Amino acid sequence: MTNEEKNTALYEKVFAEQETYRKWLLDQPPEEILKHSYEYVVREDILLSLEYHDLTNAQAEALLKSPGPLADIFKEFEQRETDYMDTVFDTVVCRANAVIKAEARQQPAALPGTDNGMGHSQPLPKDKAKSRTDKKPRQSVRENLQKAAAKQAPSTEKKKKPEREVR
Repeated sequence: MTNEEKNTALYEKVFAEQETYRKWLLDQPPEEILKHSYEYVVREDILLSLEYHDLTNAQAEALLKSPGPLADIFKEFEQRETDYMDTVFDTVVCRANAVIKAEARQQPAALPGTDNGMGHSQPLPKDKAKSRTDKKPRQSVRENLQKAAAKQAPSTEKKKKPEREVR
């Protein structure tokens, strides 16, 4: 197998594992779903990272040996110290400062990547992570796997999201 094939095989295995987890989660009562929301989001992020980045042959092979590589990776991630909360608070501070500055100029503050009201968009910060240099062929793999999973899932009506109460 080539490196690309190994990485794609790993991606497909992790995707299938996430689909199984998702189906289980959707069968749970709402309170249980909320208890697992963090895990679900992190697992989705792990899947997304595998969509955009390649592992070495040895790394892909090592993870392919596991019956549940996604669960293993999530457990490893949970044990890591991150600066996530510092980043969240820094974002709160930056947003508050942007609002203060905008109010001083009497112009709405634009979030990065959004229209500033004058037809211009502020650029998003560049990601410093090593990215795939090709056109992300596993992105189409993800789309095909999602379509296949959707065909297998029984059709259910989506509940309308409750609107926020304005006070």
